[in-house]
Amino acid sequence: MATKLILEQIEYLISQGSLEQAKELLFAIDQDELESSRKAHRLYLLSSIEFEQGVYNLTHIDSAIDLLRCSDEHNLYARSKFKKGQIQIALGLHSEAKETLLEAYVTYQRIRDYEGAASSVNRLAMVHFQCGNIDAAVENLQRAIDSYSNVGALSKVLMIKNNLALVFFMSGKLTESITLYSYSESEMSTANLSIRTACAANQGYSMALALSGKISAARKRMRKTLKLMEENSREQAQYYEYLGWINLLDGKYKAAEKALASGLELSLKIAPKSALVSQIKRLQADVYIATERFDLAEQTAQEAMVVAKAINERVEIAACYRVYAQVCAYRHETELARDWFDKAIDLFALVQSRYELAVTRYVSSASGVYDLSERKAMLYLALNYFESEQVTHWVEKVDEAVRRVARPALHLGNDNSSQIIGESDSIQRLLEMVDHVAESHMPILLTGSTGTGKDLFARHIHNVSGFLGDFVPVNIAAIPNEMIEAELFGYTKGAFTGADRERLGLIAQADNGTLYLNEIGDATASMQAKLLEVLETRQVRKLGENESRPVNFRLITATNIDLDEAIKKNSFRLDLYHRINVIPISLPDLADRGDDIILLTAYFVSKAVGRKVKPTEILPFCRFLQKQEWKGNIRELQAEVGRICKEASFDLNRLLPVALAGNCSSEQEQLREMLVSTGWNRSLTAKLLGVSEGTVRNRMRKYAFDCEN
Repeated sequence: MATKLILEQIEYLISQGSLEQAKELLFAIDQDELESSRKAHRLYLLSSIEFEQGVYNLTHIDSAIDLLRCSDEHNLYARSKFKKGQIQIALGLHSEAKETLLEAYVTYQRIRDYEGAASSVNRLAMVHFQCGNIDAAVENLQRAIDSYSNVGALSKVLMIKNNLALVFFMSGKLTESITLYSYSESEMSTANLSIRTACAANQGYSMALALSGKISAARKRMRKTLKLMEENSREQAQYYEYLGWINLLDGKYKAAEKALASGLELSLKIAPKSALVSQIKRLQADVYIATERFDLAEQTAQEAMVVAKAINERVEIAACYRVYAQVCAYRHETELARDWFDKAIDLFALVQSRYELAVTRYVSSASGVYDLSERKAMLYLALNYFESEQVTHWVEKVDEAVRRVARPALHLGNDNSSQIIGESDSIQRLLEMVDHVAESHMPILLTGSTGTGKDLFARHIHNVSGFLGDFVPVNIAAIPNEMIEAELFGYTKGAFTGADRERLGLIAQADNGTLYLNEIGDATASMQAKLLEVLETRQVRKLGENESRPVNFRLITATNIDLDEAIKKNSFRLDLYHRINVIPISLPDLADRGDDIILLTAYFVSKAVGRKVKPTEILPFCRFLQKQEWKGNIRELQAEVGRICKEASFDLNRLLPVALAGNCSSEQEQLREMLVSTGWNRSLTAKLLGVSEGTVRNRMRKYAFDCEN
């Protein structure tokens, strides 16, 4: 019993931060005299002390778990699993941490310890967030909220909501973050929140406001944080980090440098290998970049990188890449600068750090190391993000940069097969995007429902890009699995049974041109891996060959399935998704394109009858089609117009009657539809129906239609 009380006392001391006193008591216990469960408890506490001191060692906690595996100490087993998950996160073992924390969650659920279960999925959300899976992070945080709600733990619910707001803020969803912080604040006054939770909420809220350009509001909230803080080193270090960050954003570099130095001093005392240390050192490097102390910036970023890589803090790793790139650009080391910028952009995209990604695109465009087309594309993508989050100060800055860069000339070739028909706002916005990004080599992902024109858009992008090579379309779903590698990579004679000649692969055929992979969501796991390798190395090797050859192509992919859902089901690789989704273009359904249906109908009729037909010549027919539901989108509309033209013997006057006959089951319904389509013009209705105007009037009276309409 005495040992149990001592262990409980040690646990209390750890919770109060009295680590040296706890360690002294712990080592005073004779572990050889302990029975199995007490020995496990001691090992668990030893791991807890080491963890709080920044020592990440799995040896003690693994021994504790082994001792508890067959015991009835289920709560301690769950807590040990949770602690192991924390250590694995600190060591950067994210895949292992996911499994460990899930086991802790299941055990807590089994013993109906809902608070423990909530803590486990809260931590699991952090792992998903660090891996760039924002949706999974949000899903697990919502589970934590539900678990705490079940036991009426209002303060814990608010803590998780603040974590959710932090995820939104760190992933660049600033509007959602500020909204959630605002909502949580109205509840905080009635909850008994810990100082740590209250400080974290205010600090996160401050940074979300600051990144949105609301510097004064951010400073006001930071002053509120200062009043809340007690003598807690971790919260103080975080405070100085965020204060330094806000000063950096506000251009107050001396104040930023001073605050960050104070934060670093505290952080190094708490845990030298922590996210706080890497973040503060990297922010210091950003200050040195802003004040043109490039050698110091490089040195500080290198120190930040050592810590960031040790704990696999990928946002900070990417931010350090950005610092290296800026230093190299200053030194006119163009190729090296491009390489670092590319690495930063790829990693920010992978972990879905949207704000930092947009900032990096702007900085890289301004660096002078990219060509005109790439600068224009990066600026336009950055502008899209800042506009979506209403970050006004960044919108003005990037918009000015866009205007300074000359508009790229469109290189329209002789191929008219990619003509885009449409005047709706949605189509015009997409064409404007193409103007900005077509000449760059950045991969494009086209998404949209079946029949929205993805193939046409892909060819249009190639035609205006100026690329000298071919447009090589590939329908992934149409190639048998066993033939995909041979088709894409090519093969040498004798590479496999039936390979009686050498063949150039489709990827090589697209060299200096565009490779268009349609239905990318149907790609097998093997193909996804090989495609990722080609995108990373820009090398391709034929089947039967030992040497790779360089390839240079623009990749456009397309799909009508939800790749986010495919990623959740592990049927599509997250890393490949971020590689192909550099420039996302979502095509609207036909129902969302307004009067474009009229233009498209006139275009398809013109093709069918062999001459240009103006919309005004067939306006009633166009208006009738406008009212229909086109689930198959443009493809369905084209097929239906072709069918009607054929049945009408290509007579424009018969298009509407034929269409009505196919859609109306009675004379009454047909007459009403015809009148509506002609704007209740009796004369035109009579002409289209092939009857007299008097007959139309008689039928209107017969069916009690309003003759004055």
